Amino acid sequence: MSADLRWETHVGYIISKCVSRLYFLKQLNKASLPSSHLLQFDTTVIRSILEYASPLWHTNLSKPEAEHLEAIQHRAINIIFIIPRLPLMLLCWQ
Repeated sequence: MSADLRWETHVGYIISKCVSRLYFLKQLNKASLPSSHLLQFDTTVIRSILEYASPLWHTNLSKPEAEHLEAIQHRAINIIFIIPRLPLMLLCWQ
């Protein structure tokens, strides 16, 4: 929380931590880990950061800040459950 009672700095810090962990999630997905393991990684490593002490500060977030946090969660779910797009060259050969 900043001196003007806003959570922008804190939310920015949380987002930057989660984005770096999304990279690892992508790498685990590329290594063909089962989705159950990816989901466990998301729950323990990414969501734990997003939800730590959230009852304290989540109600005071602005709409854009809340949307940024939700976007992190959606990106993680997309990495885990959405089939990666095939390169265009592979699609042309089929």
